[in-house]
Amino acid sequence: MRAVGSHASVADRSTRLRSALIIAAGLFVPALVLACSADLNVSQIDRSVLAIADDAGACWQRICPGVADTSDVIAAIGTLSFVAPNSHKFRDVSWLGLENATSLVWDCTEPKRRWCGEGIFFDGSLQYLWLALDRGIPIRELVALHGAPDHVVHTDDPWTTACQVETIWVDVRIVAVTRALKHCSDLLSQSASVGLSSAFRIASVGLYSGTAFARLLEDRESSLQPWPGISNSALSTIQLIPGSYSMWATMVVAVAFVAIVGIVKPRVNSALIAFPVAGITVLGPTMAFQFSDVCIPSIGAWFMNSLLLGFLYMGIIEGLRRIRSRALSNRT
Repeated sequence: MRAVGSHASVADRSTRLRSALIIAAGLFVPALVLACSADLNVSQIDRSVLAIADDAGACWQRICPGVADTSDVIAAIGTLSFVAPNSHKFRDVSWLGLENATSLVWDCTEPKRRWCGEGIFFDGSLQYLWLALDRGIPIRELVALHGAPDHVVHTDDPWTTACQVETIWVDVRIVAVTRALKHCSDLLSQSASVGLSSAFRIASVGLYSGTAFARLLEDRESSLQPWPGISNSALSTIQLIPGSYSMWATMVVAVAFVAIVGIVKPRVNSALIAFPVAGITVLGPTMAFQFSDVCIPSIGAWFMNSLLLGFLYMGIIEGLRRIRSRALSNRT
């Protein structure tokens, strides 16, 4: 009897410990996400892209494509507190096929990012200026500043399930880029009916000289779509939900696998099943860069998504095990 009681006591302690770990993990994840979100305070967002001078076309921090040269850009970024000191460097852009073209890139400290900006020079001046916005600005703010865009271009990313959306303003020669975790055909049908979700955030902005912008429009001519408008409708939030069939198929298979293994192998710790499967799931056609807009890019994005999915899988396993345990106890 003592051995049986001792075994039951150990089992109870093991169950309590496992439950405590799950609860602690469940509290840790939202706390981490909230901490990341708190880091996104307004003072750290470079909102200078909203101060572009219309009369000069497209300018940023007094850097105007078609006018500025390399010394102008280096001098201008040297005065910006969020640009890492002496981080600028030139890189080869011979792949552009433009004679005497060169590229100047620089890093940022708030948010910390390698190559947060780039200027491409040819014909003696800056022709294209690219600015990354890790802490993205809602697209509705640019729409409020410059009015409705003239064109929208949708391009499926061949390496992910994302649709890249280019929003183009002709008068000021600005292209704002955002992306959705779904195929462009799905996004087009949704935005055509309800408009583009106001929750979309701009990932990067491109400013062009007149010459470079004319080339861009010529390249995009067959892909130009009319602006669908901005929507605050609850229906438009469906655009932010990942929409790749392969991704959801992977998720369904993964959930079925952890559920079956969790029930068939009741003595195996649920974490040992859940987290490896979650890591493999995220490596597949899933949402590996979703958290890059929060505060954890690249490998951190994979880790965070694996962590979140792992806790979800653990919850599924534990829930099914309890249901099975109760069903067996009722039989006896």
